[in-house]
Amino acid sequence: MPARGRHRSSDSARLQVPFVGPDERRPSRTVAPARNAAHTAAMDAALRRSQREGDRLGSGQWLLRAGRVDEALDAFEAAWSDGPPAASAEAAARLLERLRALPPSLRPAHAARIDRLARAGLAAAAELRDEFFPAARSIVGGSPGAVALRSFLFEQAGRAEPVLLWGEAGVGHTLAARTLHALSRRGSFHELYGPRGAALLHHALRGAAPGGTLYVSYAAADQDWEESARAACAARGLRLVVGAVADARPPILEGLPALRIPPLRERFEDLEELLAELLRRAGAPGAAQRISRDDLRRLRWHDWPGNVRELAHHVGRAVLEGEGADEVRERLLGGLFGLPGAVGEGEGS
Repeated sequence: MPARGRHRSSDSARLQVPFVGPDERRPSRTVAPARNAAHTAAMDAALRRSQREGDRLGSGQWLLRAGRVDEALDAFEAAWSDGPPAASAEAAARLLERLRALPPSLRPAHAARIDRLARAGLAAAAELRDEFFPAARSIVGGSPGAVALRSFLFEQAGRAEPVLLWGEAGVGHTLAARTLHALSRRGSFHELYGPRGAALLHHALRGAAPGGTLYVSYAAADQDWEESARAACAARGLRLVVGAVADARPPILEGLPALRIPPLRERFEDLEELLAELLRRAGAPGAAQRISRDDLRRLRWHDWPGNVRELAHHVGRAVLEGEGADEVRERLLGGLFGLPGAVGEGEGS
């Protein structure tokens, strides 16, 4: 028994040796309490965050099973509020997979949350967004202006209040309105050009089924017209979307959602992607591969007063007149500058 006690005491002594060092020249682990404390605090914070994420994801899954989709997505988004939790990616994917069972009519109500999760870096949410809302791909580009426009349309998809889209001519008012209509999964899309009086509005909307969208290409501020349009839409269960050509926000639909669509000169980083998409739609996708970096640089020298509409016009004419990808490129640059190298030759003047 005494020997066993001495052996235990000897073990205890040996266990203390590595912390001091055999010749006392090795630094002791106790000389860096600040580092140890910081490490412990970081570990505790990581553990608390993991537990918080797990609680939120767990509650999100329970809420989703209970059919409380809005609350489930709120809990899930909160779990990702500080950045994508790597440990929760699998649970997140399982949670979003359950959303595939949502009826199409209920999806617009959750469009904004799914889009935010996708932009936060959750691949499962991005896949779900592309599957549920393919119309959003019609808004091309990754510039801040393009991202803001897509996000705005997702935010408004599940709502029914009037919306104002304004900006210079040719920026894509109608495309944005049609995209919003598609994201919202509403009924028919009705389009009117210019303000209409109450009688003309009622006549134009005669027979319109409820649940659709009325898009008005707006030309002038007219409070009477706005009241007539809102009353006509309310009577028929239509959503009013107004596209205004203006340099400043027009005095209509005050206090309601509105967004300025940026001109092409403010989103030149989207030019390559826009060209590729326009050439694809025009039936000449191969021509996009012939557009060089130097060509893109030259295209940026153009003022583009007609914005994306002007670019689409030049692309369409080049495809009609050119045969083959190389000739389409030459026609496109030649139509803008006279000769493919015209801008490059005059840059130094």
